[in-house]
Amino acid sequence: MKNKGKKKYIIFNVVLLRTLPLGLVLLVIDKLFDFGFDFISSEGLMFDLLLTVISFILLGVFIGVLEWKFYKKVRENKYNNKQIRRNYAVIYGVISWGLSIALSNLITRSHSFIEFLITMGIWLIGGYIFGLVTFPTIFNK
Repeated sequence: MKNKGKKKYIIFNVVLLRTLPLGLVLLVIDKLFDFGFDFISSEGLMFDLLLTVISFILLGVFIGVLEWKFYKKVRENKYNNKQIRRNYAVIYGVISWGLSIALSNLITRSHSFIEFLITMGIWLIGGYIFGLVTFPTIFNK
């Protein structure tokens, strides 16, 4: 990360290597569950594909910017351990994991507003827990 420029890191490492492939894999898995291998001829596939690509590119840029700022502050020792843990859980749990799953679910399903709020809430809370659980594997203490 340090040897790469900010734009190159965000576009290549985050968007092209992480979020966009994740979004496409989640779309395919969701379509396979709904239609089996006939999902290629399913109605709305192109719209879902376009919406997934746009959404996950924007999500990747957002995640990349947050990661860049986070690691910059960690290197400069501007965070204490509690702040590092919390920010890690938000960036990698809530946004990278929870929001990605919720977003892919919301793209391919029609929801009422209440279902939308419940889906987002469940995945974002689950994402925070995921971030807290995976934190020790990344930052050995």
